[in-house]
Amino acid sequence: MVKDLSFRKKLAKSRIVQQFRHRVYIPLIISFDRLNDLKRKVRTQALIDPSDLGFSSSQGNHYEATRYSTLKKILKFAKNKGYSSLLDIGCGYGRPLIVAKELGFSKLYGVDISKQLIDKCSYNLKKLKIKADLSCCDIDNYLIPNQDLVILHFNALKEDRLTSLIEKLKKRQSKCLFIDYNPNFKNPFPFEPIYTYNNWHFGMYHEGAKFYEIN
Repeated sequence: MVKDLSFRKKLAKSRIVQQFRHRVYIPLIISFDRLNDLKRKVRTQALIDPSDLGFSSSQGNHYEATRYSTLKKILKFAKNKGYSSLLDIGCGYGRPLIVAKELGFSKLYGVDISKQLIDKCSYNLKKLKIKADLSCCDIDNYLIPNQDLVILHFNALKEDRLTSLIEKLKKRQSKCLFIDYNPNFKNPFPFEPIYTYNNWHFGMYHEGAKFYEIN
């Protein structure tokens, strides 16, 4: 297993694979997601730097949409665990909330520090007649709903703020399934994940998520 993983990493870093990845594979994936947007008559595909929104990099990371196919897989796992409410941290244009609604989640929450992104998210959800409780604020000031909840995090927070959020979640009475998608930090949680999702994309790059159950 270790040798296989090492081979994958070496293969992914090779010049020919990287050229194919950036010139063919990733543009093809983006095209599929744009087609999914077109089918729903929304636009959620974007890559936005914090500076474009008037924030510094210390306040958060860039906004990037998660693939539709990946969202379906990781949110189906959460749904099968019995959860029906979702909070998306750094909700951006609202793609995870859209997919969650399609999978049968009944209560949807989104929080983002950018009013520009919240407005775009609200616009997309209204077009699809999806109801969600959206908040434009810093996560440190956000009142987390007091219910069993799935929380989706895609690198929206720096490590110190993620650690602070985890401590806050540990003090809640309700149960939480925290999905850390493509995690940036090695060990932000003081316990092991209950499940790990991995997709190696034919050795070109790694996409994954770790699922942590809190309380």
